[in-house]
Amino acid sequence: MSKHDGEESWGLLAYGRTGRTEVELLEALPPAPESWEIQIGVGSLCLGVKIASADELSRILTFMKTNYGKTKVRKAKADEYPGIPEGTLRFSMVDQIDLSPSEHCSARLSKDGELPDRFVFSLSGPEYHLSFDMHDPQVAELIAALEDVVRDFVE
Repeated sequence: MSKHDGEESWGLLAYGRTGRTEVELLEALPPAPESWEIQIGVGSLCLGVKIASADELSRILTFMKTNYGKTKVRKAKADEYPGIPEGTLRFSMVDQIDLSPSEHCSARLSKDGELPDRFVFSLSGPEYHLSFDMHDPQVAELIAALEDVVRDFVE
């Protein structure tokens, strides 16, 4: 899954895999400026995002473990949404974190409030938006792979 991005060469700092899900922590090699990227591969899908530091992996792992299983629901207020009666259950996001420090692309991980095992990755820029959601067993695999990467990086 590792890559070369334009002129930068990347080295693998840590790797974790569970089932069909793998996570890599990459570091830009000299003479490139110090930078890191996390790559998450699930089946045929691969998401690579530059992160502020290698320590971001622990933050992502903590976010996922803390919010896994949580839901968030409330009742709609009168006239809040056209066509939705007062008292109808409305699901909303539990929490979210920004993943990328880039000014050109916003990368975010959100915990959906409807299903206990659904997380949403989203990328957006001035002219595009892409989002995809993950459910179990992929979420459980991603958490386990992140634990491997964090353990590998710390040791």
